[in-house]
Amino acid sequence: MNPSERIGWLLFLQVRHKISRKEKKELSAWRKLSAENESLFQSATDPVTLRRRIGKMPEARQQVLEKLHEQFPDLEDLSQKGERPARIFYITTRKKLLAVAASVVIGGGWFFMLAGYSSIKAGGYHASVISPEGETDNLNSAWSDFKRGFQAGKAGVVIEKENGQYIYVAPNEPKSAKTRFYTLFTKAGGEFILQLADGTTVRVNAATSIRYPANFSQDTIHITVDGEAYFEIPENVKHVYTITAPSRDQAQPPTANRQPSTNSALQISTKAATFNLMSYPEEPSTLFSLIGGTADVRLDSSAGSSPISLVAGQQVSLDSGRLNIMRTGNLDDAIAWKNNRIIFHDAEIRTIMRQVARWYDVTVIYDGNIPDRKFSLDLPSDTDIYVLLRSLETQGLHFQVEKKTVILRF
Repeated sequence: MNPSERIGWLLFLQVRHKISRKEKKELSAWRKLSAENESLFQSATDPVTLRRRIGKMPEARQQVLEKLHEQFPDLEDLSQKGERPARIFYITTRKKLLAVAASVVIGGGWFFMLAGYSSIKAGGYHASVISPEGETDNLNSAWSDFKRGFQAGKAGVVIEKENGQYIYVAPNEPKSAKTRFYTLFTKAGGEFILQLADGTTVRVNAATSIRYPANFSQDTIHITVDGEAYFEIPENVKHVYTITAPSRDQAQPPTANRQPSTNSALQISTKAATFNLMSYPEEPSTLFSLIGGTADVRLDSSAGSSPISLVAGQQVSLDSGRLNIMRTGNLDDAIAWKNNRIIFHDAEIRTIMRQVARWYDVTVIYDGNIPDRKFSLDLPSDTDIYVLLRSLETQGLHFQVEKKTVILRF
């Protein structure tokens, strides 16, 4: 019995309440190996999920067969010989007998398909760059070229950190006009790290675009952020940064040389500073969180508004065209995503699910009246969406996942 078979059998014993103390210890060790394993355990032993699977057994079993026959033409289905459906499907190969990572147990009214478990993770490292000429480079392809010794992309190269994360290093183009800009963007379910020519590091969250100049040999560096980004501007940087978060009605998908509107926009001016800027068009407000250093913020600089000076630990929100200063903001929650955590404290379910939709690239549907209550989460960012939803379920939420759609019922 290979590892996949063994886990399938242990899960079967767990559901039947026939598992021994030694086997339970073995299953517990497997659960601790990863968040995906824990999510798989929760899904496989959840009574509500089991009832749904029982109702779908004939359809699901046929899907298993079709999927396995498609991938492995030499698969032998014992049930076609008049035998009872087997617990494990086997494939005979030239080298050895391989156990398919699929367990179909139809005993005691339970169905479990290990290989068919659909894991939905958040935050894969992938992004694209739009050049000033409008050409798009996929950084995943650029990374592949770089590993083979080729120059990666037209706007820079890609390197890899020790922890396996990608970084896009943007070179300086001192002879380029000041009006030449690149745009790096991530889609829902993705994130990336951008290193600008002066050494500034920008961690880009999901569904975000950041517009930056090709020429860093100038006194002021103009940056535009649609979405969310975490900046670390080193102390040795001589020029001033001006970062603009477009107004809610002006935010739009990234295009080459997009000119951001300053109408009701938040503008930040700083040198050496560390901060987080969250400005998604679907969010009710823009939030600027200053982690280190100092910064000046203003609303609609074209109208001559006076700047507001901030120090580390403060936050500013832009709500309905008004700036609100929070002297003691919740910085830990604001930058949790950068620290690879999913953290919410007493948040509305819609606030949580807007971010879940971006991180996991899923569609969220609300079925019923949304309750006027708060929810909390504190999980690693690599948590499978099923584990996250199960945590919300313990707080009174009911859910159903259908492919890339999450249905919340109240």
